[in-house]
Amino acid sequence: MNWKQNNRIASYFRSSLWVIPIAALILEQIFTLIVRQVDAHLSWSGLGLGVEGARALCNAVINLTLSFTVFTFASLLVAVQVASGQYTPRIIATTLLRDNVIRYTVGLFVFTFIFAIKALNRVETSVPQLVIFLTGLFGFACIICFLFLIDYAARLLRPVSLVRSVGEAGLAVLDSVYPDELGLTEDKILPESELKDGARTILHRGTSAIVLAVNVEQLMRDAVKCGGIIEVAPQVGDFVG
Repeated sequence: MNWKQNNRIASYFRSSLWVIPIAALILEQIFTLIVRQVDAHLSWSGLGLGVEGARALCNAVINLTLSFTVFTFASLLVAVQVASGQYTPRIIATTLLRDNVIRYTVGLFVFTFIFAIKALNRVETSVPQLVIFLTGLFGFACIICFLFLIDYAARLLRPVSLVRSVGEAGLAVLDSVYPDELGLTEDKILPESELKDGARTILHRGTSAIVLAVNVEQLMRDAVKCGGIIEVAPQVGDFVG
């Protein structure tokens, strides 16, 4: 794949909410196998819960994680609808949909939900104490993360928070494009009199679109290879016919 395809795929995964929950499902499968092996080896007494108590704990964790997941997605949809009437789509895509706190919190809910279901399935005549203990621990962690998420989401939608996020992203772009300081000496600056007219102008071929990203590193390598200067006329955000 070329750089354009890689950038498009990476941008899609950064703004997709389903990626982290799917990864949480895979991680839960591996984690469950490890916990079962450790539990069978240790024979830990744990909390000393009986069958009924273990079932009640698992059911409580299943219900709360399912409720948290539904509430989080419903609130996110409402937040996107409200923000779409006040902010630009770029802010919604980069701030709300790419926010790692929301994505990883939902991943924790999904992880705990599946883990609790499997734990409940193992509680029959005996109780795997380590599994039940971890189920309760993950459930308590979900409650804390849910309360934190409510406060975090309320602060995230404030205009000052959105402006700060956009400003930090802009500074990161400046650091990536201009990593080295120019300094105060003028010998590093090429005089305008030495700049010649472009030997070749490359026009955009294809459908009209908006510039989303530029492969600066590849352009620098091409410029060094040909011993010249490559100027990108359209900037990020410009419409190119």
